[in-house]
Parts: sequence; C-alpha cells; structure tokens
Amino acid sequence: PLPSGRRELVVPVGGGEQRAVALRIPRGYRPDRAWPMIYLLHPSGGNGPSFLGFIEQALGPKVEEYVVAAPSYYRQTGLDAPAPFTTDHPSILEAVRRTAHIDADRSYVVGYSLGGYATWAVALLHGDLVGGAVAIGSVFTVPPDGDGLWKDLLPNFRHVPTMHLWGAKDTVPVTGFGGFPRTIGVMSEINERFRLLTRGISLPQLQDVRVPNKGHGGLQPPTAAFHAILAGRRVHAPKAVDHTFRHVFQGSTYWLEAREWVGEHWGPGFPNIVPKRGETQIQAKGRVIRERLARLQGKVHGQTISITRRHVGAMVVWFPEGLIDWANPVRIEVDGKLAFEGQLIPSLDFALAEAQRTYDFDRLRWAGVAIDRAGVGVAME
Repeated sequence: PLPSGRRELVVPVGGGEQRAVALRIPRGYRPDRAWPMIYLLHPSGGNGPSFLGFIEQALGPKVEEYVVAAPSYYRQTGLDAPAPFTTDHPSILEAVRRTAHIDADRSYVVGYSLGGYATWAVALLHGDLVGGAVAIGSVFTVPPDGDGLWKDLLPNFRHVPTMHLWGAKDTVPVTGFGGFPRTIGVMSEINERFRLLTRGISLPQLQDVRVPNKGHGGLQPPTAAFHAILAGRRVHAPKAVDHTFRHVFQGSTYWLEAREWVGEHWGPGFPNIVPKRGETQIQAKGRVIRERLARLQGKVHGQTISITRRHVGAMVVWFPEGLIDWANPVRIEVDGKLAFEGQLIPSLDFALAEAQRTYDFDRLRWAGVAIDRAGVGVAME
C-alpha cells in the first residue's frame, strides 16, 4: 500500500552510484490492481520533482490514471555515453516495479530535450521494457555525422510505438558522435534529415510530429496521438528481432538476452580512428564504431529459430507465450549451426522464478535455452 502524492525512491545503479527518483502516486491508488506507469525524463538543468508538472499539464485529470517515476540526474542518455557505465534505466524501472504495483506492459517513457535523447536511448537499448516512447525536443540518439549508424540502429525500436515531437525552428546545436565534431548542425536541420531518411524505411511505429512555428521550448504532445501511445501494450513475442548495443546489460531484446561479451569492446575512451585507403575520416569513424558494437538478430520460422550474433558469447533464448507451438519440438540454429533440438515443456515454476528475478510478472517466460560461447544449447531448469 502507498499513499497518494509524491515520495522519493533511491535506486542503486552500479558503480557505487545511486539515483533519486520522484514517484507520483495517483489518487485512488490500490495495491490490488496493476497501474500503468510513465517514466519521465527531465531536460538539462532540471530534476525529477521539477518535471512532474510537465506531465500533470500534458495529461490533466488523466494523470491520476498513472504512476509517474521521474529520476534526477540520470546517466546513459545515448549510445556514446561516457564512463562510468551505470545501469540507470533498467535498474530504475525494476525498482519502481518492486515498489508499486505496475502494469509492465503499459510502462511508457517520456522525455524532453536531454530527456528526449534519453527517451530515444530507452526505446533503442531497452525497448522490451516499455510499451511506447515520446521523445520531445531532441534528435535521434545517434548524431548523424555521416557514419551510417542511423540505419544500423533503427531496427532496435521497430516494436516500440514512438512519437518524435520537434520544433521546425529549433536552433539548439547538436554535437557529433562521442562529442566531436563539436557541432554538426542544429536540431531542426538534423530532424529534417532524419525525417527524409525514415520516409524511405518501413517504420509504422514511428510518428514524426513536426511543429511548424515552435523552437526548442513550449512543445506539448498532441492530445489524441499522446493518449494513443499511452493506450498501447508492450510486445512480448515478435517473430523477428534485431538489436545492436554497446554493453552486455543493454543486450536484452524480447526473447533474446546476451550474457557474455566476446572480442573487441568499446571502453571508456573514444576508439582510435585510422582511415583505411580510400576512406574519409567520417567513414572510418563509422566503421570503427560498428566493429565495437554487439548485435543479436533472431527470426522464428514455425518451430525453427535462427540467430546470428556479434560480440556475444553466452546467451539465453527465452520462450514467452506465442513464440512457438509447445506441442512440437524446437530447433535453434546459431550462426548457421544447430545449437539445440528437442521438446520444451512450459513450467509455471520456471516462469515465476524468472519473473521474480526481474520483478516483471506481466511477461512470463515459460522455458529457456542457454547457449554457450561455442554455440551449444541446453534447456534451462
């Protein structure tokens, strides 16, 4: 039981650090039902408590239908976030689930400016934890300075309904990947380029909302479209996933989860860039970054699951409801080789034990197959 109103939650996020999270508990909150949640990410210069007013204004009386969690001074707002590497977003979302009775299938991330960048990061790197995202007054979390990483990362959030809201007169400068070059353009220019790119790609979940007479401030999501995002539910078992990431803790995507990193890794400093013959500096930069990013791809064809991996050793294939037909054997191929073949039996004990680990009781995984570095799979017990 929690009284309505505001309270503070302190969450360890690794590396000896912790984050203060402002929780807004709605009027009429009861612990015997699951409540949808808004994960609210403040702009630079603000903090969690000060940004609660934004969502209260945007939703009006409907704000009482949600638990709102607003962290202060969070980190990891993009793929190129500097050290220390902390697990802010997944750790905070789990801590909120352990505190209030949250409907994890109806958890949404909303952020403005710096918080908009962070919203993109959550949708890209932890999209299997949310049912929708609203990024306001920001640009796609990977600066488009010619390295082609936009196209590499767009598949990450293919299953996350996302609203991208921006002002056509926004003149806030945008820095390059890793902080250099110092400026690659202003937000409105970058967003126009992103808009043109995504028009040619099938991204039905993306709503690009350009506000003609607005700059960086004063943006409010359109009411009907905003409520449509907040009415959606998280996807559990898409038949195809494609996930690129930088750290192992970012390597969970619906029914695939990386447990081990292998090979070259992008550490605290920006990688040394030496162009090959015929490469520009920007092309070399994109190549070097790609070489240091991990990737998990998986497709389900009937009872056969095909997986390819880069920089991933040990991993787990999870089996939520709807992924396979439990009455027939399953075949798992990893990097073109047979890793596992056999019958899987859904287990309530297994599902509840796994849910207890993450406190995500709305996404039950009834079985799992552990794949080792050599590509050998074993059914988990």
